[in-house]
Amino acid sequence: MNKAIIIFLTVTLTLNSYSQNSFEKGYYIDNANQKVEGLIKNRDWLNNPSKFKFKLSENSQQITLTIRSVKEFGILNKLKYIKQTVQIDRSSERLGEISNLKRARFNNEELFLKVLVEGKANLYLYEETGLVRYFFSVDNKSIEQLIYKSYLNSEHHVAKNNAFRQQLWRNLRCHSITLNQVEKAGYKRTDLIKLFQKFNDCNNATGINFEKKAKKKVFNLTLRPGVKNASLNLQGEQSLWKETKFENQTGYRFGIEAGFTLPFNNNKWNILLEPTYSYFKSKKTFVSNKTTGDKMIASVNYKSLEIPLTLRHYFFLNDKSKIFANTSFISEYNLNSSLELTRPTGYRIKLFDISTNIDFAFGIGYKYQDRYSLEFRYQFGKNLLSDYVSWRSELNSFSIIMGYSLF
Repeated sequence: MNKAIIIFLTVTLTLNSYSQNSFEKGYYIDNANQKVEGLIKNRDWLNNPSKFKFKLSENSQQITLTIRSVKEFGILNKLKYIKQTVQIDRSSERLGEISNLKRARFNNEELFLKVLVEGKANLYLYEETGLVRYFFSVDNKSIEQLIYKSYLNSEHHVAKNNAFRQQLWRNLRCHSITLNQVEKAGYKRTDLIKLFQKFNDCNNATGINFEKKAKKKVFNLTLRPGVKNASLNLQGEQSLWKETKFENQTGYRFGIEAGFTLPFNNNKWNILLEPTYSYFKSKKTFVSNKTTGDKMIASVNYKSLEIPLTLRHYFFLNDKSKIFANTSFISEYNLNSSLELTRPTGYRIKLFDISTNIDFAFGIGYKYQDRYSLEFRYQFGKNLLSDYVSWRSELNSFSIIMGYSLF
């Protein structure tokens, strides 16, 4: 496991340094209210940034601008951040760290807030690891946090301070927004955006929903045929022989890959499941007793349905091409496999029960037009005899996998 993760991280960091930087048309406004247009590196931030990369043109040198010198920046038709000094409650939602105070405890901080909805009523987001806070303003009044907090009540049970609903009801009064809708709203992006959009529409205010971007392909399904070259080593309990190496075998493999795109970092991260049929069949004759010259035959007929859970990272080369690296954690289902030791006469010495643990693999590949792909994958040594103490088998494989995405 550690080897697969280390290789994945090493290749990911290396490829990341060579992959194309995604600079897009944008602007920033400095503290003197001067607007500067140019190109901003779009990192599709998961957490609110405190700095960003900017350059005046494609051939200009990039610079790093921070919250200290910039009061607003944005990428045209995609995102916008504004600098504000706000009162923010940083109470933890983690079990074991939840406060016994119901009321919010505010800190005065200068932050880049992400604009979600802009109009008569504005909705903002601040997010960092383990913390999500929404803010709002109406009619360009001061920006306030929408209050939501978990706390321990007098019976030491987790309760919720949902004061944000009262704030919404007081400030977003409109005939199209009912009390029932506000009471059902959760402290989450989709629910809050819907209410703020309704309020702006109700007041005939020209609003902007920055979340209405071009649709991203969230789910994809890919056919994955390929060839697989595998080798098997068998190590046994016999004192006169220690290891038997089977001949490498090349066969076909076929999988169907279902993937989900994670909603940040410009669609560069995917979580994938790929049910795959795999097999290995071989036979080896070896000397089991060097003194007497007795021989033994080891026969393996291994068939399985592998279920790799894969984390994949893409590196964009241009609009049509990208390379990727992934690491996989593989569980599997044995399909009537067998591994046995026999004498040349046919007399069976031992029949093993096949069982495996979680296996790991690493792959690197190329994808074109989000449809055609080619991957090279190495699967680390899999022990087919995990239930045995004195016996061990190590199955290694290298695959070349083609892919055709249906959608």
